[in-house]
Amino acid sequence: AGSHELRSAVCDDLLRRKGLKYEPSQVVCCCGAKQAILQAVLALCNPGDEIIVPTPYWPSHLGIPQLCGATAVLLETRAEEEYVL
Repeated sequence: AGSHELRSAVCDDLLRRKGLKYEPSQVVCCCGAKQAILQAVLALCNPGDEIIVPTPYWPSHLGIPQLCGATAVLLETRAEEEYVL
């Protein structure tokens, strides 16, 4: 999603600032992370699927799986472990 020009500009910025190389076809532009998560879940998950949600989480992260009939499975992460999954 997003125009080719916008996705190309994102690729250029990521390369310049972070040394990360992506192609415009690998970039999706959206109105925010929650929207991106919702769209990914709706596209990839089916009723009855289980979705791992690392803790801590935003409250909406539990409601998003419900929208496609999936179940959120909480995975505890800790600050002292740098929230590594």
